[in-house]
Amino acid sequence: MKQRLAKVISSMLVVAILYANSAAVISYAADSLLSDKELENQKTQTNNSNVEFDAYYEGGKHKAFNDVNSSDTKLNLKLNVKDAGYLKDITVSFAGSNFNIVDDGSNADKIQRFDSENKVIAFNQIDAGNTVVKKLTIVADKSDVVSEDVLGKDNDIVLNAVYVNKDKKEIAINKAIKLNASWKTDDAKAKLSYEITKYIPYSVGNTNKIITQAKVTSGVQDSVLPIKETNIEIVAPKINNENPESVTVVANSTIATNGEEKAESFGQDNYSYDSTTGLIKINVKNDAKDGKIAWSKNTLDEYVITYVYSSNAYNATKDQVTRVTYEANSKIALYNCGTGVTSLTARTNGYEDQAGKLGEIVDFNFATTTELNKGYMYTNKVASDENKKRNRVWNNNDS
Repeated sequence: MKQRLAKVISSMLVVAILYANSAAVISYAADSLLSDKELENQKTQTNNSNVEFDAYYEGGKHKAFNDVNSSDTKLNLKLNVKDAGYLKDITVSFAGSNFNIVDDGSNADKIQRFDSENKVIAFNQIDAGNTVVKKLTIVADKSDVVSEDVLGKDNDIVLNAVYVNKDKKEIAINKAIKLNASWKTDDAKAKLSYEITKYIPYSVGNTNKIITQAKVTSGVQDSVLPIKETNIEIVAPKINNENPESVTVVANSTIATNGEEKAESFGQDNYSYDSTTGLIKINVKNDAKDGKIAWSKNTLDEYVITYVYSSNAYNATKDQVTRVTYEANSKIALYNCGTGVTSLTARTNGYEDQAGKLGEIVDFNFATTTELNKGYMYTNKVASDENKKRNRVWNNNDS
């Protein structure tokens, strides 16, 4: 009877720790891209031979690999009315593009309206024999939810206008120029931390266990690119040279990877534990939904790892200083345009010495279930700094 009661209490204790630390818990393929030759061989003539339109980078190019953090990538719009007539009701739209437009103030007398929010520029009338070149700045679209192809896309820059010819006949003008905007970075770092938050030896009847807990955080520094997939491997701490009997992973948040602030979709399928090797694997993906992916900024995923150790570990370490080691490695795949940084790795390891004395190691000796219900569960964070040894995080990025 006591053994059965001990097992029930042990299970209740693990669940209590888990949920005390837990927060309330159609894919579209990218369009085919034009070849470099196709992009550069586009015609500038519209559906009327007297009107020409082009959109291009410096040097006349229609493709560029731009720094995703740049705020000064330049783009040019060129409108030309050749021999006769004039052009009116002129708008150039960047709708659906993977960048935002910023007015640099040039040719202000030629511009009727510069609408950054809707990505539309309206021009004043252009008479025959005149060419207008409007320079503007583009910056990467860094919304929290973006198109799956946000980092490499052929954008349609669309001219709509009315051409009035020499006979005063009005002709609707429509012309689209394909402009590839690819966004990359050569400087990115993964962030990974591991913090031991609980160390609880307890005794219930004839059952003795040790429960330890750790908080793991992961993400990309400054969120420079959206995460495609996060993989974390943790070597479970050994106590008395033993692996934990069981391990449970709860995600408080996976916002950095897939935008889920409360990790709503995280479950048992997202992690595994091999008690033979002591290896814990965590996997979270940021798959496209309706052609959109998450790109949350300046955030971290957070996981709570709970380890349960046997009575042998308890008996061998009771009233002794116990060294709890940790080692974690992460690999983060990034959405990318095929160049620059495409994946990241990080590693952290170290140890903490847990001293077997009041205030540093909480030892539960439950005589009755009443005492359990009192909820005497304390965080073990009073160990002095000299008892904590952590190594720095190693980072690497792959191109």
